[in-house]
Amino acid sequence: MRKDYQAFVERPHQYLTDADDDLCSLLQGMLASKLESRFDIAQILSHPWTLKAPIASALETQKELLITRKLESTKDSPDGE
Repeated sequence: MRKDYQAFVERPHQYLTDADDDLCSLLQGMLASKLESRFDIAQILSHPWTLKAPIASALETQKELLITRKLESTKDSPDGE
């Protein structure tokens, strides 16, 4: 099993023939066996594939919604905080 995993991490295009270079790069970073080489959440969220994926706009919409709700709740509170 380890051998197959390593082969996938090193050559994702071989297994994901329809995947673009950005997706393969993201997967390699997320699945890196060495902890110091593995992507953290900031690297994942700022990766080119993540930024162009449909989820990016959904995440941005959620972020805007949360900010709006926070501002509205602050405005409605008696002490303004």
